[in-house]
Amino acid sequence: MRGVEFVPSNNFWEDVCVLKEFLGFYEADFILIPDNPLGSPKPSSIVSAKMLEDKLGVKMIATIGAEGKSRENILSLIQGANYANLSGIACVSGDKIGNLSTLDILEMAQEYGFEFKITTLNNIEEKIKKGATHAITQPIFQTPIPISKKIQSYINFMPIFSHSTFEAIAKNQEILGFEIPSSYQNSLDLMKANKNLLKDILHSTTHLYLTPLNLKKQLPYLKELFA
Repeated sequence: MRGVEFVPSNNFWEDVCVLKEFLGFYEADFILIPDNPLGSPKPSSIVSAKMLEDKLGVKMIATIGAEGKSRENILSLIQGANYANLSGIACVSGDKIGNLSTLDILEMAQEYGFEFKITTLNNIEEKIKKGATHAITQPIFQTPIPISKKIQSYINFMPIFSHSTFEAIAKNQEILGFEIPSSYQNSLDLMKANKNLLKDILHSTTHLYLTPLNLKKQLPYLKELFA
């Protein structure tokens, strides 16, 4: 199975066109919509997921983050995702934010029959007990590829095509929670490095989760990468 992360813009029809072109060369089983990534306000993950699913016919997963929300807010969002008949929810932004945690969100979602309840691999045994069905790794930039036998896991592939991107990522490293090895950053040919890494990932698993940093801008590079 393959998933992909997509951050909506403020233009629904433009997003539809971008995703249609992307889905022409990448067969996605689901699309995950983040909840205000890096604290930047974006269209509601639930509203975006519902509208895009109705238009594209691809399963959509709405991320629900805990930051700045009360327990009542979280429960309302879970009920909203269920009311919209979405395929699932994700809670992947952090294990503990304020008074709520990923475990709290999963526990609140237990009574709803979502096909997907996606989380991260941290503390995975406790998350499974709370109803987690799938997990996504941190972005992988080198081998060996981590595989969990406890839950169906997607290897997170975040291809970078410009060396200037590394500086921007470094500024948000504390929020993102992962580091990029120097061996990858110093690659003279990033497309070649990405192709080799993708080959290694697909050799280890068929469960791939693609995290484009900007899907619209990266479309030509991704098309070459997955050709």
